[in-house]
Amino acid sequence: MKLRIVLQFVLILVIFNLNAQIVNKSKLDSFFSFLNEKNKTMGSISISKNGKQIYSNAIGFCAINSQLKLPANGESKYRVGSVTKTFTATMVFQLIEENKLALSVTLNQFFPQIPNASNITIGNLLNHRSGLSDFINDTNYSEWTSKPRTKVEILNFLSKGKVLFSPDMAMQYSNTNYLLLGYIIESITGKSYSENIRSRITDPLKMNHTYVGVEINPSKNECYSYAYNGVWEQREERDMSMPGGAGNIVSTPNDLVVFITALFNHKLVSDSSLKKMKSIKNGIGMGLNEYEFNGVIAYGHLGGIDGFSAVMGYFPMDSMAISYTTNGQFYALKDIMLGCLAICFNKPYKLPSSSILVRKDILEKFIGDYTSEQLPVKIKITMKDSQLYAKFKGEEPFKLEAKGNNKFSYEEGDIQVVFNADTNEMTMRQVGKVFLFRRKGK
Repeated sequence: MKLRIVLQFVLILVIFNLNAQIVNKSKLDSFFSFLNEKNKTMGSISISKNGKQIYSNAIGFCAINSQLKLPANGESKYRVGSVTKTFTATMVFQLIEENKLALSVTLNQFFPQIPNASNITIGNLLNHRSGLSDFINDTNYSEWTSKPRTKVEILNFLSKGKVLFSPDMAMQYSNTNYLLLGYIIESITGKSYSENIRSRITDPLKMNHTYVGVEINPSKNECYSYAYNGVWEQREERDMSMPGGAGNIVSTPNDLVVFITALFNHKLVSDSSLKKMKSIKNGIGMGLNEYEFNGVIAYGHLGGIDGFSAVMGYFPMDSMAISYTTNGQFYALKDIMLGCLAICFNKPYKLPSSSILVRKDILEKFIGDYTSEQLPVKIKITMKDSQLYAKFKGEEPFKLEAKGNNKFSYEEGDIQVVFNADTNEMTMRQVGKVFLFRRKGK
């Protein structure tokens, strides 16, 4: 889920008028073949219209190491992170329709130990207006996800979280909200979150490749995640007990387009409930987010967890669904989707640019620890094998791709960096915002 902050600012689904009836499959195939050959991404895509699949593709590997090379295919399964939230919200509205819950019910009826629980409603949890801090920002988060945790342990952990504001006074995206909603579903039904997913969504829709994730097993066509550092290197795998209803689902793009199409065709909740899910404040709904370009609206969700990323969206005016899941990126997710949609609807698109080589003596001038007065973060710049790497505190290092002698980018995070060795400064541009960093001790 750590990519969510970057991805929330990136509208990647609603770019074009989706009136096209024919998808140029050969161009799409060429686009994804290029991404595959240049090691820009590994993943799987599915597009459907009127409930029928019109395109699918899979590139890269589900697992790759010295002992195993398992190519990805249409049934390869990926952790989809916060796309899980749409599943959780759907089940909450199912319970509301069964008169077992209401948006006005307060959290203290289930978990009074959570801070400010008596004032936080189910509605506040659904639209991220509870004021509860996000558990992934806790300094102990990495330790907590290193091994399985019980519900009692996790609730105790959440009970020590901060209250950022009074309910409904602001919006702050927080995974804590949906972790608690998942537990509430379990409390009401007396069944596990996994059992509810099966009985309420995946079994009725015959989504045979969607379930709550556990330890990754490639023999079941489950993908590991990777970072590209000259070769694809396997990333750390965290335990899935902590993400819960906020991000613990494993799925395929084919299943995800089935799910969101069924949701918008009222096969899972009523029209009244769907309208509430689409009720938008500050760009956030109740399990669905709204994306708009030139008056064209789409609804869906983005997800990211442990090097996996996913996107799922639905265009109501055109009865069209799209999903892309990836277990390895060296090219920004938004640009993959923009290229894909440009081809689908006969719009211009650019292929990813290639990096250039920069002399080692030039790169050495940029190494160091950088801080900014604009952001409470520190960035450590290092060099390995004549390549620059950047590292945020508590995160894994990522490679900066050279675009010039002092210009670099990290396309997965939509980050551009410019170094000035003479002033010991680094300028970072991300989603249209510019931040100035200065090298410590210089």
